[in-house]
Amino acid sequence: MQAAAKLAQEHKDVGLAPERLCENLDHAIIRLCISLLDHILFDTVYDGVVIVFMAVLGIHAPASAGGQDVTFHDSLHYTPYLSAIIKIAQILVIQRAVLAVDQGEVPHLADMLNALRERFMVYV
Repeated sequence: MQAAAKLAQEHKDVGLAPERLCENLDHAIIRLCISLLDHILFDTVYDGVVIVFMAVLGIHAPASAGGQDVTFHDSLHYTPYLSAIIKIAQILVIQRAVLAVDQGEVPHLADMLNALRERFMVYV
């Protein structure tokens, strides 16, 4: 949120071109998504936004049940959701690594990819 507010203020003060503003906003969103993946769990696993999202996504409440018989999805129906989250995480890691190279944070793409892969245990 702070990055978006900063970008809005820069746009107001300096008058950034819309393309540059969108690019800066894209970079801020990539950093936000990576920070959601990088959330450290101290007390309980349910402190993590992604974990809570996945838990809620796994709830199966039939419309005709009227609040009764609420269960979790079986593995056949839940696995595609889990696979999609893993693939999105892999793409975000690659985008963040490319952004780091573009901004001069690291000299080589492989350095950043290895660091992020080890941190998130996401194989790309």
